Amino acid sequence: MGFFSSLFGKREPKKVRIIDDLQIEIVHRSPFGNEINKFMELSTFSEAAKYFHHAKRVHFLGWEDPLEHPKFYEMFKTARINSSQLEITTIGTKLTPSNIKELTNISPDKITINFNYPTFTLNNFRENIMGLAKQRNSDTKIILDFVMTQDNISDLPTFVEEAGNLGIDEINASNINFIISPESNTKKAFEGIISDENRGDLIKQGKARGKEEYEALINQAKKIADRKSVYFSPKPLIGNEAITCDYNPLKNVFVAWDGRITPCPYLALKNARAFFNEIEFEQPSFIVGNINETNFLDLWNDKGYSDFRAVYDKRIKLFNTYMDETFDNEPNSQLIHNNYQKLDQQLAEEKVPEVCTRCYKVYGL
Repeated sequence: MGFFSSLFGKREPKKVRIIDDLQIEIVHRSPFGNEINKFMELSTFSEAAKYFHHAKRVHFLGWEDPLEHPKFYEMFKTARINSSQLEITTIGTKLTPSNIKELTNISPDKITINFNYPTFTLNNFRENIMGLAKQRNSDTKIILDFVMTQDNISDLPTFVEEAGNLGIDEINASNINFIISPESNTKKAFEGIISDENRGDLIKQGKARGKEEYEALINQAKKIADRKSVYFSPKPLIGNEAITCDYNPLKNVFVAWDGRITPCPYLALKNARAFFNEIEFEQPSFIVGNINETNFLDLWNDKGYSDFRAVYDKRIKLFNTYMDETFDNEPNSQLIHNNYQKLDQQLAEEKVPEVCTRCYKVYGL
């Protein structure tokens, strides 16, 4: 019996889900320091894979490209068989014809290609993207992610114009949202200072805009995407505190290359430095434990991890209450204003976990 075929002999029936809508993110590679370039061991992967049948979604992502892992095909196939949805994020350099064929055979639900433009451009991967679009299963969605910087945002409309001809489904315009060097801090396209000036004021928040020329380029790109019938989703250039983090910490679990369990990939880092509000600081880590040492479900139910998720759970419930009380009947501007002021005060008292306060992800960027 082969390695991957032997992983699941004693697992529970696939239909059983102990955790509703669980989403497992596999970070297949180490990013920094002495650990750099080390891939996830198959024994570590097998520990995570034992719980794929509980997951609504399994997502393979950085650092770097999961297609670089020597056993990526077997890993993807295991996730395809044992979870409801399979998603893959790649940087595109490994989208060779042979890898496209293997991806097509596995039929992921979503393939996202991150573009560190202009280091890599559509010209680098045009033929492979078109080949992927032609060969994919009809249920596979292809998304291109353009990471906006001051150096490349002027090229965004042209990128959308060209990408719209490749048979892809969506284009994201995202930010450098985890800034780990002075160079990347100076290149970010969004406003780096998070202000409390607009707290509690929906109108001011709605009117807040980034640098005028950047907003104009995003609007131009959106018009092109509409003409090309491609869905376009840009991140804002001004941060406002979100109800919950983009990584959806209530459902998402990140399994680092060595088995560490964390709420997000950034909190798995040790001795890392980052920038927030134009100031460099030491990025805190929040490592729940290691699946090579402790059962996954025991880690999920760890008190510290449960308390972490409970904060976001409370914030979401406060928002849902606001929506019910405000919009179940005929709302008026005064009711909306009063209820939002109340919600804003509640959120100010129910702050996000301390380890998240200096991360741009929790401000919608």
